[in-house]
Amino acid sequence: MSDWSDLPSDLLLQIAQKINSFEDLFAFSLVSRAWNERSSNTAPWLILPEKNGTGSESREFLSLYRGRVYRLLLPEAKGKQCLSSQGWLMIIEFHRVISLVHPISHLKISLPQFIRYPDGEDGKYFYIDKISKFVLSSNPSRTSDFRVMAIYGDDKKLACCRPGDEEWTKIDLGSSPCTDLINYKGQFCVLDEKFRVLAVDFKGPNSAANVQLVSELEPKFRAIWELRRRLQLIHGAPARWIQFYVVESEGAIMIVRRMKQVRRVVGESDSRYQSCKFEILKQDFDEKRWRVVKNLGNKALFLGEHSSSFFITAHCGSGCKPNCIYYAEDLSAEIEDVGVYNLTYGCTEPLFKDAYVNHGSPALWVQPGF
Repeated sequence: MSDWSDLPSDLLLQIAQKINSFEDLFAFSLVSRAWNERSSNTAPWLILPEKNGTGSESREFLSLYRGRVYRLLLPEAKGKQCLSSQGWLMIIEFHRVISLVHPISHLKISLPQFIRYPDGEDGKYFYIDKISKFVLSSNPSRTSDFRVMAIYGDDKKLACCRPGDEEWTKIDLGSSPCTDLINYKGQFCVLDEKFRVLAVDFKGPNSAANVQLVSELEPKFRAIWELRRRLQLIHGAPARWIQFYVVESEGAIMIVRRMKQVRRVVGESDSRYQSCKFEILKQDFDEKRWRVVKNLGNKALFLGEHSSSFFITAHCGSGCKPNCIYYAEDLSAEIEDVGVYNLTYGCTEPLFKDAYVNHGSPALWVQPGF
């Protein structure tokens, strides 16, 4: 055999499934593109919040396979806000200087500074909007022709850019804020608060983005969810008790509803919010209706407010449980709300327990993509 990449695909998959660290997986992916593709189903790692006051140039990662926490050198993220998509980190520095950084190769790609607002007094620029999520159109490790789309600001607006652009381009979706964002079949898709899934085609700053309706939640589901949301507000519950995500699995669009409940902590005056239930709806394009999903089969779903959502196959030895949702923090950056929801039993359990919180540095799922 002249090339390692000529190995049978099932053997490549078995090798990939036995790799437990990002470093080994990176070396594995360098053999050939075929190996790279076979390694894409490896369980992700969870990058943990940066501990306040440590000043360390390394970050802690939780390995699901080992159930252990490791430290990896990542000086680019020191004291910075971090988000993740397709194995890459978006590093946001002071004054909204933004770059993409790969956590293993440390390859760095500069992006435009974020949305600028003029100061009415002296005309200088200042930056106030915070990016909450971003998605890549393609993996920068494989092509230089990619785009970046982000949700930003308290009113959840949308912006997009390409490497080399001088500034971000705002995308007008009307009055409905964005709830979530994914890469669906090579195009950006947004879930808005009207439960519409919109495809956004951005070609560059000199042309208007093309926005088209892909799907819309059925009225009966919208009515039920909207009623529940209003009841929560009537009873004084914060809006962040309920969060919606849009995800893709084998070409199908799904909407996930995440619910939180108040958890009182003995000896503390503040309440904490903990995920308690998840509901999933799946679009049936053939029958043009939505169906309730109660079983993901051998799949595990990874959700995060500040990292891209994705499925993997929970094979034997992966460290992931099938028919489960792995969730990371949602707004609160409380490490206690990182856990697993089992769809079979309808219950949650924490991945681990820790007490440190850093509101500028949330927990993130990092896919092993190269």
